[in-house]
Amino acid sequence: MASEMMEALMALCQEKHIDELYLIDRLEQSLAKSYTEVLHLDWGARVTIDRATGKVYVYKLIPRDDSMDEETGEYTEFDEEDVTPKDASRIAAQHAKSEIMDIVRNSARQQIFEEFSHRIGDIITGTVLQTTPDFAIIKIREGVEAELPYFDQRRYPDERNERPAGERYIHNQRIRAIIVDVRDPNSKEQPVSGSRQRPTIVVSRTHPDLIRRLFELEVPEVYEGVVEVRSVAREAGVRSKVAVSSLDDRLDPVGACVGPKGSRVRTVVSELRGERVDVVLWSDDLATCVANALSPARVSRVIV
Repeated sequence: MASEMMEALMALCQEKHIDELYLIDRLEQSLAKSYTEVLHLDWGARVTIDRATGKVYVYKLIPRDDSMDEETGEYTEFDEEDVTPKDASRIAAQHAKSEIMDIVRNSARQQIFEEFSHRIGDIITGTVLQTTPDFAIIKIREGVEAELPYFDQRRYPDERNERPAGERYIHNQRIRAIIVDVRDPNSKEQPVSGSRQRPTIVVSRTHPDLIRRLFELEVPEVYEGVVEVRSVAREAGVRSKVAVSSLDDRLDPVGACVGPKGSRVRTVVSELRGERVDVVLWSDDLATCVANALSPARVSRVIV
């Protein structure tokens, strides 16, 4: 049975891209804790697993009298006594299942963190997998999911609300959002309750940069850097002001963003579910910029 267990472990490690030595080390640590409790060992146990046969050995730790550390009051050296039970391999197989599942989850979360931690601020397109009263799960691609939170911050002040007012999501609905956070699975900071079980990636539909990224997708001049989105002021779900400028004096930046008959800005508005988007001309002169930002209102005078 032990040999069969090792063969199964090695096959699973190759399938899930898990380091074999790391998995066995985790199993040994987990079994040591379990056998300490099962065998009622005062000083703990050390467990080794034969890498070739899979046979499990359990050793009882016996402290040496002359190894007491006077400062900490703890023993530093131990003798070992073989106390391997007959069913050690069976118990190891049971532990292997839970440890493998835990390692696979953590490994997947770590890979997602390494891939997406440098993509904060990027726009993603996904489909809604599931909605709850507090957040929606967005599928980015197979095996990669994101969370779009919309917690009631009066009840959960430490959580986020990244959903514009009035938006609702249904299963299989395609939406665009911007990555605002990627949780580190190895972080030692105290996580928000339940966040360990939620997706690593956090996305937003309220962030002002979402509009900036949408214009990059819809307006070639913005993507190429000829037209620059200088500032975005947004009341998510209601109205936004986008100030733009051009590096080419012959190019009208507002006209480029609005598009023929408003086609480009209309696509952005459609993605934002009807949110009013005003594109105005940026100016380095503060008074002029304020007057432009108040468009379509006609400004008679600005006093700074």
